[in-house]
Amino acid sequence: MNANDEFNPGEFMGAEYWDDERPAFPLPSGTKHPGMQLYDYFAAKAMQAMIANPSWFGSRRWDTQEEMAQDYAEEAYLFASAMVAYRGW
Repeated sequence: MNANDEFNPGEFMGAEYWDDERPAFPLPSGTKHPGMQLYDYFAAKAMQAMIANPSWFGSRRWDTQEEMAQDYAEEAYLFASAMVAYRGW
């Protein structure tokens, strides 16, 4: 968020938000696999909401399924970045 508490998407695109490695779920001590990262969990939840609501992207049209998937992924991680930033990490 900026000084006026307004949402600015560009503010959340820096590496400090993309490189978060906090686990999404508590892990038993001595666990060797890190599990799902909280950042990826937030992105997955955002993507679920976007897919469940087809009007999310309005009148956007894509030439390929790969373009559509890329657009959804970018938006999902934008939301995840905002959620991580809001938590103050």
